[in-house]
Amino acid sequence: MFENMNSEGENRSTPELDNLLKQREEVTRRLYVMMFENLAIFGVPAFVALVVGLKLREEWGNIALFALLALALVVSWLIFFRRYRYFTGELAKLETAIKNERKRAGIPEPEAPGYPDEEEEESDEEKEEE
Repeated sequence: MFENMNSEGENRSTPELDNLLKQREEVTRRLYVMMFENLAIFGVPAFVALVVGLKLREEWGNIALFALLALALVVSWLIFFRRYRYFTGELAKLETAIKNERKRAGIPEPEAPGYPDEEEEESDEEKEEE
């Protein structure tokens, strides 16, 4: 909201930039939701593999249980990485589009806030130089 304001508090934005920023917020929100979806991505295949593996254990022994659990783990990680790659790709495209739109509209990039420790180190270095 405030990242498009100049030092006088004027809104230095364009409709296209506002739209891109909203899209970035939506992708970021979907990434947070994905964290909870990961519980299902890993939990459901593991539960199914455990139930089926215990049923097959009488006939095949423990090897069936371990094989199914390993397969469930591999499938879960493949699903996870595919989804992660999709969302990070979308976010990277939006970040590039936002940067290009800011450059086109003549809006400077917002400065990243520094950490308090970094500010203390900088002031200590300035004192040492004097």
